[in-house]
Amino acid sequence: MRTNARTCYVRRGWDSVPVVVEQYRLIFFTTPKVACTGFKQLLSRMLGVNETKTSVHNPKTNKLTYLSAYPFETAYAMLRNNSWTKAIFFRSPVKRFVSGYYDKIQRTAPEIDLATFVSKVEHGWHHKLEVHWKSQCEYVHKCDAILPFINFIGDFDNLSNDTRRLLERVGAWEEYGRTGWGDDGGKCIFCRGVRAAGGHATNSTSRSQGILASQPDLVRRIKLLVSEDVRIIPRYIRT
Repeated sequence: MRTNARTCYVRRGWDSVPVVVEQYRLIFFTTPKVACTGFKQLLSRMLGVNETKTSVHNPKTNKLTYLSAYPFETAYAMLRNNSWTKAIFFRSPVKRFVSGYYDKIQRTAPEIDLATFVSKVEHGWHHKLEVHWKSQCEYVHKCDAILPFINFIGDFDNLSNDTRRLLERVGAWEEYGRTGWGDDGGKCIFCRGVRAAGGHATNSTSRSQGILASQPDLVRRIKLLVSEDVRIIPRYIRT
C-alpha cells in the first residue's frame, strides 16, 4: 500500500497527483476530458481560490492544494483514512478517446479524420495534448495503484447527479453545488446548459455514439489503444 501511495504522491503530469480540500476531507483525482476544467473550478471555489480559465489547470499557477504538498507520511495516512473521501470520475474509454480527438485535433486540423488519427496513435504519434486521449488508467493515473484507496467513483455519463452525490457526501452541495454556475450564476454545477469556462462544445457524445454504432472495427482499434481503461473501467461504470 505504501508503494501505491507514492503513485498518488509523485507528479508525472498535471493531473497525476490529486487535489486536497482539507476542510471537507476530500481528495479528488482529476482527469483530462472527464469534466476536468469544471472540477478544477469547483475545487478552486472550495479552497477559496479565484479560478480563471487560463490558470486553472497548471499546478504551478492554479493555487490548488495537492497531496504532494503534505509530508509523505501525512499523505499516506490521509489516503488510508476512511473518514476522507477519495474520489475519481471515469468516462467510457471509447467516448473519451473520440472526444479528445474532436476537441484537440479536429477543431484545429480538420484534414485529419478520426481513422487517420487512430492510425497515427497506433504508430506511436506523440502530441503535446495526448493526455486528453491516452489511457485514464495507465497514462494519467495508475489505477491498479490508486483504486485501493478510492471510496467514491463517479460516472461522466451521470455527471450532474454523481457530482451532487459527491458534494452532499462531503457536506458541500448547498454552498458550492446547488447554485453559482452558468452564465447568470443561478444554476447548479453541471446542470443542463452549464458549461465550464473555457469548455468546448464539440458534440463529441453524439459523434462517438454514431461511431460505436457504425464503425465496429474502428472501435476495436480504439479499445486496443486504451486497453487498460477497457480492462478496468467497466467494473465501475457502464461503458
